[in-house]
Amino acid sequence: MKVELLHALNGVAASLQQSATHSEEEIFCAFSQQIVELGLRGAISLLDETRRRVVIRAITSSQALGHLEELTGLKAMGFAFDVTQVDAYRRVMESRRTIFIADNSPVIAQMIPEAARPLIRRIIETFGSMPAIYAPIMAEGEVRGVLHVIGEGLTPDDAPAVEAFANHIAVALHNAVKQAESEEQLRKLSLAVEQIPTSVMITDADGVIEYVNPEFTRITGYPLGEVIGKTPRILNSGVHPPEFFEELWHTIKSGKVWQGDICNRKKSGELYWELQSISPIRNSEGEITHFLAIRIDDTERKRAEEKLKAKTRQQAAVAELGQHALAGVDLSTLMDEATAIVAQTLEVEYAKVLELLPSGDALLLRAGVGWQEGLVGQATVGTGTDSQAGYTLSSSEPVIVEDLRTETRFSGPPLLCDHGVVSGASVVIQGRSRPFGVLGAHTVERRTFTQDDIHFLQAIANVLATAIERKRSEEALQQSEGRFRQVISSISDHIYMAEMTREGEWVNRYVSPNVEALTGYPVEKFTADWEFWQSLIHLDDREAAAAQVTRFLAGQNSEVEYRMIRANGETIWVRDSGRVVVQQNGDRRTITVYGVVSDITQRKRAEEEVHLLQTMTQAIDEAQNFHLALKIALCKVCEATGWDFGEAWIPRPDETVLEYGPAWCSSTESLEKFRQLSETFVFPPGVGLPGRVWASRQTEWI
Repeated sequence: MKVELLHALNGVAASLQQSATHSEEEIFCAFSQQIVELGLRGAISLLDETRRRVVIRAITSSQALGHLEELTGLKAMGFAFDVTQVDAYRRVMESRRTIFIADNSPVIAQMIPEAARPLIRRIIETFGSMPAIYAPIMAEGEVRGVLHVIGEGLTPDDAPAVEAFANHIAVALHNAVKQAESEEQLRKLSLAVEQIPTSVMITDADGVIEYVNPEFTRITGYPLGEVIGKTPRILNSGVHPPEFFEELWHTIKSGKVWQGDICNRKKSGELYWELQSISPIRNSEGEITHFLAIRIDDTERKRAEEKLKAKTRQQAAVAELGQHALAGVDLSTLMDEATAIVAQTLEVEYAKVLELLPSGDALLLRAGVGWQEGLVGQATVGTGTDSQAGYTLSSSEPVIVEDLRTETRFSGPPLLCDHGVVSGASVVIQGRSRPFGVLGAHTVERRTFTQDDIHFLQAIANVLATAIERKRSEEALQQSEGRFRQVISSISDHIYMAEMTREGEWVNRYVSPNVEALTGYPVEKFTADWEFWQSLIHLDDREAAAAQVTRFLAGQNSEVEYRMIRANGETIWVRDSGRVVVQQNGDRRTITVYGVVSDITQRKRAEEEVHLLQTMTQAIDEAQNFHLALKIALCKVCEATGWDFGEAWIPRPDETVLEYGPAWCSSTESLEKFRQLSETFVFPPGVGLPGRVWASRQTEWI
């Protein structure tokens, strides 16, 4: 039987190898069919997961087998038994070799379960005593099962044929398992691609679409049938330039992976963003045959990113305008910049600043972008609620218009309608006593302005409102300061404000311009250094001035008179009157002095002259003769003026000349020779200083 068995089993092996893989059922069927045709019986038993039990997976059908199943109630297919209880199976498993058994009936007896043991004789009678061959089914160096063949005429010489057949079965079963695993992986992959919440597209090497998953259809609105055979150009949004796609195709055709954001257009026309990864697929020869695109809907992230960028741009624009406002840019320029920033940042065609006129019944187009030439500075809009600007003023809240053509709250004024405005937003530019006006942004396309847009618009309006109020305050302050300066300039006195700092130093907070006329020094000298004023006080009067400062520190008002030395060296008298204000803030005590310094030089001189005349008059009245009285008068004059020498020239009785009189006064002996020489001179009228004074009857200084 050896040759016949080899030929038959090799035929089965060749049949199994005609295809790369077979299912287990096909392998078992081919085995059973060939064994039956040879008039043999056989079975394929495979180890279960425990590797201690074997399960009959294939068995040849026969009348005896059917009788056995009727007799025992046991189903042969799927029957399992412990390997260690059946010697033939145990020997094959342990030795990994094929064995020949001349009588198979003991093996059958060992396989019968305990409940069927009483029927063993009848079972053996049914099958009879026949030889059998048991061969291991090997896979990856391990015994995975046993092939056994039973039949009359089998000899040990048939064992190699059965063993070879077992090897073919092992290879076929191994391939079947791998095929099943691959098919399972492919099924899972297919399900994953079908169910994954990510758009998947497969194209050929020319970019022709061969497959898209359901998520692609959900996102784009294109069903599979409408895109197969077409290219991804059906999604082109027109947002990206041709160079963008040229670079993409260059990357993937060179075998590299391209990743990036693409803006596409849905079937509905709506734009959306995708984060794409496009990879080349190569065949076994390394040639690119397809491209796989994994596409994640990135619209929300892109919108959030754009929203953040827009908000950042808006904040930067507000900050820039605020800096210009702080820099003191004039209002007209600031309003022009504001409208330009609004138009550029919100990407609208028109922006405007409307100023509420004093009458309150109209708004003037004070500044704007995009309007027809000549309208800025001339065009007006009514303040009634029939216009967007008027409605905004009356509501005191931001107003958003999505479509002016269908707006029911108010009608579109000619300024907007003539420019084809469709959508817009406007906010009030607030003022201290009443609104300054309205800031607006408008576009010719339908648009929904976001809350961020409104916040930005209101922020710009707030910057303008602050700048306007500051400008008005500055103008009012300038007017007030002008009036103050007029008052100060009309007063000849010097006004100052001095403060004691926390460090214990006096500083001048204000010094009036009159100080320059008073002292001859510029104002800056005094504002830079409080001590500079003190340095001008006459040495003999500094003690009195210091006492005044001490009273200031004690919180007492004070008035003192002292002399000062002007820049030209002249000595003047001043009266310094100071009023003290003390403020206590916790442990901090602030002393501020508001003072007035008056030039009292003329008054002092007048007082000195009066005193001198009174003294001279009294002395003359008490003198014994004219010359003695004249001498007393000369000494009083020298004493009052600080001069060193005084003399008198008296007319002769005939009044022809002046001669030196006996009355003179000298505080130093160094002038004695001068006095003696003077006695030798006479002066006719008009000659010499005495003669000129005598002739003109006018005081003369030299």
